[in-house]
Amino acid sequence: MPTNLAAAVPKSAAALLSSSLKRKEDGNRFFAKKRYTAAVACYRSGLEDLPPYDKNNKAAVVAVDDIINLEVGLRSNIALAILKLTETASAGVEDETQKREHYLQVEQECSIALQLEEDLLVSKKNPNPKLFHRRGMARQRLAEQLQLQHNQQIGNDVDNDGEAFNRRLDELWRLAEEDFSRSVQILQEEQQQLQQQQRNSKDNAMSKKQLGDACEALENLHVAKKKSRMIFRREQQQQQLQQQSSSFVPQQTLSNGHTTEEQSTIEDAVAAPSPQVQKKVFLQLLSRYSSTLNTTPAAALSGEAYFLINMEWWQSWCCYVGLFSMYTTSEDKGGNNNNNNVGMSQPAIERHCKQIDTSNGQILQLLPRGATLPPYLEQDRNEALRLVNKEEEEKKKSSSGGGDSSSSTSSEDSDDDEFTTLNKTFRPPPGVIDNSSLILPPNNEGWCCTIESSHNEQQPSSKTNQGGGRNNDDDDDGQETSSPSSSVLLRSHLVRGYHFELLPREAYGALRTWYGEISPHIVRRVVVMNDDVAAGSTTTNNISQCVELYSDHWDIFSRRTNQMMKQRSSGSSISSSSSGSKTAFKCSACGSPTGKSVCRKCGVARYCDRECQVNHWPYHKKLCSKLNKQRDQGGIGLETKSSSHVLDSAWGRVGLNNLGNTCFLNSAVHCMMHVAPLTRYFLSGRYSADINNHNILGTGGKVANAYSAVLKDLWMGSHQYQNVSPTALKRAIELFAPQFSGASQQDSAELITYLLDALHEDLNRVKNPPYVEMPDVDLRRKLSISGAEAWQLSCLRNDSFVYDNFYGLYKSKCVCPLCNKVTVKFDPFNHITLEIPQQPLRHIAVLLIRDCVETGPELPTKYCVSLPHTSTVNNLKERLSELSGTPLARLNLCVVNVDEHRCKQIYENNTHLISEIPQRTMMVAYETHSLDDKTQIHCFVTHYAIDSNLVDVGGMNRRPIGIPILLSFDASLSCAQIFDRILTYVISFAHVDSSRSISKEAMKSNLRLRVESHDGLPTEHIISPDATEALPAIFGNGCTDAFIFFALEWVDVVNWGSSGSSTQIHWANFNSTKSHPSYVEHEKKLSSSNPTSVSLYECFESFTQPERLDDENMLYCSGCKKHVQAMKTVTLWRIPKILVVHLKRFEYRGTFNRSKIGVLVDFPLDGLDLDSNCPQSASEDDFVDDRVPLMYDLFGVVNHYGRMGYGHYTAHARRWDETGLETTWAEFDDENVTDVANTDSIVSPAAYVLFYKRRLFL
Repeated sequence: MPTNLAAAVPKSAAALLSSSLKRKEDGNRFFAKKRYTAAVACYRSGLEDLPPYDKNNKAAVVAVDDIINLEVGLRSNIALAILKLTETASAGVEDETQKREHYLQVEQECSIALQLEEDLLVSKKNPNPKLFHRRGMARQRLAEQLQLQHNQQIGNDVDNDGEAFNRRLDELWRLAEEDFSRSVQILQEEQQQLQQQQRNSKDNAMSKKQLGDACEALENLHVAKKKSRMIFRREQQQQQLQQQSSSFVPQQTLSNGHTTEEQSTIEDAVAAPSPQVQKKVFLQLLSRYSSTLNTTPAAALSGEAYFLINMEWWQSWCCYVGLFSMYTTSEDKGGNNNNNNVGMSQPAIERHCKQIDTSNGQILQLLPRGATLPPYLEQDRNEALRLVNKEEEEKKKSSSGGGDSSSSTSSEDSDDDEFTTLNKTFRPPPGVIDNSSLILPPNNEGWCCTIESSHNEQQPSSKTNQGGGRNNDDDDDGQETSSPSSSVLLRSHLVRGYHFELLPREAYGALRTWYGEISPHIVRRVVVMNDDVAAGSTTTNNISQCVELYSDHWDIFSRRTNQMMKQRSSGSSISSSSSGSKTAFKCSACGSPTGKSVCRKCGVARYCDRECQVNHWPYHKKLCSKLNKQRDQGGIGLETKSSSHVLDSAWGRVGLNNLGNTCFLNSAVHCMMHVAPLTRYFLSGRYSADINNHNILGTGGKVANAYSAVLKDLWMGSHQYQNVSPTALKRAIELFAPQFSGASQQDSAELITYLLDALHEDLNRVKNPPYVEMPDVDLRRKLSISGAEAWQLSCLRNDSFVYDNFYGLYKSKCVCPLCNKVTVKFDPFNHITLEIPQQPLRHIAVLLIRDCVETGPELPTKYCVSLPHTSTVNNLKERLSELSGTPLARLNLCVVNVDEHRCKQIYENNTHLISEIPQRTMMVAYETHSLDDKTQIHCFVTHYAIDSNLVDVGGMNRRPIGIPILLSFDASLSCAQIFDRILTYVISFAHVDSSRSISKEAMKSNLRLRVESHDGLPTEHIISPDATEALPAIFGNGCTDAFIFFALEWVDVVNWGSSGSSTQIHWANFNSTKSHPSYVEHEKKLSSSNPTSVSLYECFESFTQPERLDDENMLYCSGCKKHVQAMKTVTLWRIPKILVVHLKRFEYRGTFNRSKIGVLVDFPLDGLDLDSNCPQSASEDDFVDDRVPLMYDLFGVVNHYGRMGYGHYTAHARRWDETGLETTWAEFDDENVTDVANTDSIVSPAAYVLFYKRRLFL
């Protein structure tokens, strides 16, 4: 807007325009203080002060534009202030008629402002999107208010014109949707313009936020519209609810004495279903439930019914009636919501939040034990604290000199969160109760959990949908097997407080009476765990009781499995549980027990649908012609239709050709092909609809298509192929994973991991994955809720058949060693790598070289030091000092390179863990002065044998032998004294045999003491055995600051087994040692014992042990702002349906340091119980047992024979389907497939990768 308005219009008009601007600024100040009524009054005064204008007056075109712009801003602000006023009810807006008038005013003001923008003479590309958004909000409120009014008229038996109502409602929804869509369109265009102009990141981020909030508002509109339609379709049922409300009499309650009062309470609620009355009635019912619960005998609690309600519906209803107090608003004495935390300081708002916490906690105590606040309240609490911090920042800015600018800021520029805040303040009615998201659908891939006919065929009775109380479907006579509520199976991993909430019978009955229900209600009963307490106690304080969510699943699974196993043993087909249902045959293509259609040519093959038949035809056409001829000849009749001719015992028993060290691939595919749900998914062709060709993390469907082709050859072609070549699959894999290319041996476990990732990314249904950051867990909340949120966040980017079956969640807990801050995160996984536990003690062989100057010539001594894996180097030195009698301060521990005969590392840090010392390393301890003593000279002496047959060119004629020596001596010693001291160390090696030694004088003629560099290169300095100079005189005084390296060159040494003169020394002498009793005893134990076996449960226990992070994987602690070596503990939180267990048998620490652990891991073929290894949420909520029974059965094993890099892979596998697992196993050795006669051979030290399926496959 031009700053010099007075020059553009006459003086009188300029005065009016200035007054109008001042009114707008006054309104903005009131708006910022949330005094919306005063803000509206100021904005309307500004409209009255606007000067008149003539659009046809071209001479005043600039002034006209200014006036129109100001009028548009004033009307837009009026609309926003009225919306805020109505939604927050800060002015006592209780009457629905008054609210309707407010919404109509908002609609009118926005429409006028949009019309003014269209008439604006100055060219403008897009109108203001906020005007469309505000008008859309008003029209949405009018539609919802009209729906609520219509429902109340039905409840009061008021006749109304249903068709007229429907037309008006459709018109309001359509207009609101148009406004929201137009707002989104304008914001999208602005976002594209900002990207093209490459504007600054702040404008771009603000535009993205507004666009996201506008899209969310449009989504909320669609949800509200859907709920409205559901309510409208249930008008007749609502009328029945009103007519039958008098019959709502709870037959039995906890108290057995409040049925009359509760009946009158429910009748009052039906007659006046306003939010305030609903809240009052609901709290009364909860209060009576809580009071009677405390006085009820403990034995009466067993079998008490509780109802599950969808969490989304529950929090929508809580928000609608205001069951819990909000943190950003509070109710005054008149029941109005006031924003009384505006202008409060940080301590004051914290006290306010604590008061609200206390108030809400009192309501939680009325609910069943373990209830939590709905998620929207936590967001509201954080918003309250954020607003206070924002106000304090603004005060600091204004005090620093920016106070004047804030008063002139338009509300158009200060309501950037409008798209979000308007949606938060509105409280729509929740609609009909719908718990379908909690129920396992009948046509799911349940696998051994197909629901009986009571759930598939019996529809909910009218009483189920019509209302509260105990109906015939859940009475207390124990006959629950035929009721929809008891036969309803739930989805797995449901978490209380995130997916559902638990309500007592009376409370749920009231909600069902008010809103109705379109899904079967879900009832779970209390189980008293302590029989003694239940029999004798009259209080509920110490009663061990819980509500089991999945207890009925086991019963249904057991009954159905026993029935199918009997049918399998008798050879009959799988049929439905209904006596009059049609017999079901297995599909000849995918093996599903839903083979409805039959091949019209042969009359034998059965198929699920047309797609299965098309996929199977290339493999079936030869057999089809043969069967057709047999049928024409009378060999097979249509009355014997069965798929047994196609799916025989050899189905899937096909080998894979070895393409050159591809046994790792063949064994992996042979196990993966026995994952029945995944194989059926590919064989039926359903995978093709999910292929994601645009996923940059995938392969464009190449791996998925190649894997599908191999599966079809293995299963559909099993009657015509004995071997199949996996060439196409190998090419597809090595094209995107070059590490698997070529003919070299690879790791089968790594291939399985990559194959699962590739299939998941190829079949990911999320085409445009959003950016998702996995935040740290808020430890103030329940871990079960945080885990459910983490899984939901991961599913925003990952949604595939593979992800649903193979992926689970880790829970990692890190503790900072400096500030003890605990950090918890959840991470997805598709396999578990288990380390095989070793011995509880680490046995370290240490070679001790004593100070021969004090003890005399002595051979090095071998010691065996046994310590726990958590011990440090200092503990190792202490134990060695005890065994040898050497002072601890004089012990220096080194690692010697056996190949180079040189010291590789000195352990100067005594806190170093011995578990980090590599296995099979040569540890040497030297008795010397402290290496920090600067008065001593420290030197390493390496033995070299000089070959006289070679020319001395750069040390090429010498070879390192023996064990290097570390010694210390005073800097004042002469070279002759140093030479003599070194001879004292090596004289023990200087002997021809056990009876003849060599004197020092004889040795001097055969020795040269040469100075060499730190990397082992010889120099020209040779120390004479008769020199009287000290080393500082030769090398300078700095020789005490670093090590000096000497080469002791032996010129008369012969190899072992060679014949030499009487003065020649053998090489083997330099490796001579003696053994301490500790080392001798350890060697005896190793020679007498075989590798012990460990159980798979011990591997899981070792997996969950805490470990210290190393230097390369340090954690950044947000508490102390440093990277620290935290103590990390990983546990299993959510275990998938298909569990892939990788036993870490290979240890790789370098090119020449790799080995295989051949310990036998004893794993169960059936009944792997992982309940104790996956805590889930049972420890937090002891009232609801929401654990899915984690019983697993083995169906595949990848075996590895040989050593690392040069072994061979095979596989064991067995088939399974809805009827369970087969008892017969098959061994797959590339092209060879044989039956396993003895199942004991499956559990062997060669087992490398295990495939388990969850028995309750939800």
